[in-house]
Amino acid sequence: MPRLEEVANVVLRVPSILVLDMLYKCDIDSFTDHLKARTEDMLFKYKYVIWNMYYLGHIVSAMVLLLPLGHIIQLYLHVLCALLLYMGHQIVRDYVRDEAQYGYDGALFLDSPALNRFVTALTSQIIVSTLCAFLMRTQHVWLFSAHLLPLLARVVSVRLDWLLTLSSVAMMITGAEVAVFLLANFFVPYRLARAAYREIMAIEVKHKHILTPLHLCTCIASVLLFSISVVSLGDRVAQTDGSWSICLACLCCACIV
Repeated sequence: MPRLEEVANVVLRVPSILVLDMLYKCDIDSFTDHLKARTEDMLFKYKYVIWNMYYLGHIVSAMVLLLPLGHIIQLYLHVLCALLLYMGHQIVRDYVRDEAQYGYDGALFLDSPALNRFVTALTSQIIVSTLCAFLMRTQHVWLFSAHLLPLLARVVSVRLDWLLTLSSVAMMITGAEVAVFLLANFFVPYRLARAAYREIMAIEVKHKHILTPLHLCTCIASVLLFSISVVSLGDRVAQTDGSWSICLACLCCACIV
């Protein structure tokens, strides 16, 4: 489906354009002028960190914008997996707090409301773990199941005041897994930058030296026009009590046609 791939190639680059536009409109000077610190040295360090993050945001957004489509898809899959893991831990913490407020720490099958809450939380956690394993294309679902630890403890009737501690331990386990993954892929940013460079070189070979800037501007302009169309149509639909989903559906259909 080459047409669908072309549409995805434009749509998936829109967030980078939006981030670059947000960074361009951000008044860092005004923000840093309102910073307060105990000493001038600390104030200088705060400004140094903020300015470096500001420039790093430009570099990362530009690099993601120039990446090949396959690398962008992989990047978004990892980000989506991280968001799902965060959502799973939040669901577990909400469940533990509800159980603490309910105050029942006996057997689950002896209390119907407690059993219903447990089944609901367990089902959502299984779905989250399965989706993470599917996105990462692995059969090791247990790698994404650390947030199930408080639920397993609840099955064996662990005291309620221990469940919140186990929830924090589960978050630490997930954090350790993420840290190991980042260390194992420490040179991924370098490889992504190299992939973006190869993409530019491929465009240069294909379109010669004179047409390379023109081709890059055309690609960026397509993404920029798409994002502007989404925002403008969204504002119009919102004024007429419409929905964003209708707007996006119509725009995607127009792109496909």
